[in-house]
Amino acid sequence: AADGYGVTLYDKKGERTTLKAVELRFKRLDWGAWIRTHGGRDKKHWKKHTNQLRRIEKHFFCAPYHARRFDRAVNSDFKDVRHIPDDPYKVYNDMSFHKYQATKHKNMERIKQLGSNIYRFPHYRAHTSHNILRIDKRYDYAYEPPGYHKDLGDGEGVYTPDPNRVHDIPAPNYVLEQRFPSKMTKFAGRKYWKKLREYERFAGRLPPSHPLRLPVYGTITG
Repeated sequence: AADGYGVTLYDKKGERTTLKAVELRFKRLDWGAWIRTHGGRDKKHWKKHTNQLRRIEKHFFCAPYHARRFDRAVNSDFKDVRHIPDDPYKVYNDMSFHKYQATKHKNMERIKQLGSNIYRFPHYRAHTSHNILRIDKRYDYAYEPPGYHKDLGDGEGVYTPDPNRVHDIPAPNYVLEQRFPSKMTKFAGRKYWKKLREYERFAGRLPPSHPLRLPVYGTITG
């Protein structure tokens, strides 16, 4: 392009066109998602083992950041739904994440009441940290019990598990053991008591029943 960026969205007549690089490299599904192939999948097949060759045949969803920009790079004609006979992407065009998310949101209460909790493992962190990390938060809001999709299809969109099916028995010899405090917690506790003894030189000795000496749940002394 004349501006040096290599992107031309308007032809010489001033009409809106699609960016050919996006049109040739990516595929837009009917429900708005963009998919792409594995980078370098046609290179050096002779040195790739079977698992790699099988993996590079798959398609991947593009990041939402890129999908929004791809939508701007194509016109409305490119986004129209096309009915192609024996389309290999028909299964993926009929699949909609928005429909899946809405169906799950409607069945959340039934999943909590009737669903199995066999794979809803307790959230446990072995070592604490000063700052809250991503792994410190619970991410079981999207929990799916065993056989969720089959029960959802049998109930025509309503989660109705079979009550006679035994699916809530834990694996044998499965015991969750609580670990002891980490070294970081012990060092933080020693530092707390050391500071407390230093301050006693100015404020006087604290009695055993003082709030600063009593353990508090959720803190270093707890």
